[in-house]
Amino acid sequence: MKFRKTGWLKDSFHIQFREILLHALGRYNAVCPAYCLMPDHVHLLMLGWEESCDQKVLVRFLRKHTNAHLRTLGYEWQKQPYDNVLRPKDREKRCISKTGRLCASESSQEKTR
Repeated sequence: MKFRKTGWLKDSFHIQFREILLHALGRYNAVCPAYCLMPDHVHLLMLGWEESCDQKVLVRFLRKHTNAHLRTLGYEWQKQPYDNVLRPKDREKRCISKTGRLCASESSQEKTR
């Protein structure tokens, strides 16, 4: 954690992030019922709504276009993103709501640090 950069989470970035995210979701046939911008990283809960949804391409688009704004603030996403894809064996009943609650609880914990 000591090597993670902080300070990029500004209102101007959040506005740009949300706009780019909405564009990417529409373009690549996905939804994002929950996201959480943390001081040094981002959590996204994304779901494709059609078979044609390619979330890798969506994330590549999102990273490219949000990086352009991050660079104006003196920051950049790390080269290799971390993702956790829910495989069929992981898709138990209520897994989406559990993941959304986890994202929200991490955000709440960060506010109290």
